[in-house]
Amino acid sequence: MKSQKLEWIRPFEVTILKTKCPKEHVDYMIEAVTLLLDSEILCEELDASEGLVGNVTNEVHIPQLPGIEGINNWIKEISLKYVNRNYNNKEKNFNKYQKAYFSQNPDISITSEWVVRYNPGDFNPAHFHTNCHLSGLIYLKIPEGFENDSGGNIHFLHGNPADYYDNQYQAVPKVGDMYLWPSWLQHFVYPYKVKGERWVMPFNVLISHGEIQGR
Repeated sequence: MKSQKLEWIRPFEVTILKTKCPKEHVDYMIEAVTLLLDSEILCEELDASEGLVGNVTNEVHIPQLPGIEGINNWIKEISLKYVNRNYNNKEKNFNKYQKAYFSQNPDISITSEWVVRYNPGDFNPAHFHTNCHLSGLIYLKIPEGFENDSGGNIHFLHGNPADYYDNQYQAVPKVGDMYLWPSWLQHFVYPYKVKGERWVMPFNVLISHGEIQGR
């Protein structure tokens, strides 16, 4: 029997990037967030809960602290790698205007970053982020024994459940882990039971490639 050529078409790829944040940046943020969360006045002044959906202990905006440019520049570097990887994978499908636009060096900016303090029983329902292109987070603090309580894992949700298709992906958090994904991708966290707080630093990234000349 003559072999038949098979073409596998995957037009709806969703890419989640995982990496490890350098220890010096993690240590800096842990120290800064500790001072932030220990101050009731700052937690109130910088409260971010009004614009967020989480049922959690605290959601606090991170101010422009001295030295924070270190971790922010690193986030931008990783975001650029994410953008370039996606461009290289999809370039063959772009028209000339798309190629002209996406081939330009992008301007990457962090539009918002905050810290979420979780305690046992806290949760974050399924949601996505708006007014940005990429969203991500860095884990700063994890309770002991957390790896045995899957309730605290982050879940990513895409499409509808069906036979031979798993529409969820979950990741077990560890201190220093950084995840980056398209801002429209839904994600959520179930309540966990182990004792202790969990600190997460989410952020949103905006990407601009400038104007296309000659269109």
